[in-house]
Amino acid sequence: MSWLGLTHKIAEPLYPDEWNLVVDGLDILKNYIDSEKARFFYGVGEFDGNGSTTEFVVSNHGVSDITDPREYIVVVTPASQDAINSSPVFGYLSDEDNDGVYEALRIKFSSPPPSGTKNVVVVWKLEKRP
Repeated sequence: MSWLGLTHKIAEPLYPDEWNLVVDGLDILKNYIDSEKARFFYGVGEFDGNGSTTEFVVSNHGVSDITDPREYIVVVTPASQDAINSSPVFGYLSDEDNDGVYEALRIKFSSPPPSGTKNVVVVWKLEKRP
């Protein structure tokens, strides 16, 4: 028996009270998934390398009200060969206009990626700390 009070059935129909428990369980699962989705923000950044720039800016990371960057974990993964070759890479939240809101994500490589069009590709994730 489950913690919701359901028992295993092979091919028997569900009674109304059993069906209500299934629906309750699905509601609990949906609420959990929605709360987890609100903690994660993902994106892909494509940039043009020029052989001298090591820092790139993602101006729209999807979160509009970050006032304390310590509330988020930033993970950046290189996703193109030029980005991999210029790694290690890290990301941090940046307050671009000094208004107290961290509206941008800055991505910094240890060495400048070579010149090219959209040759620097990274995948980034922001995770709100629990």
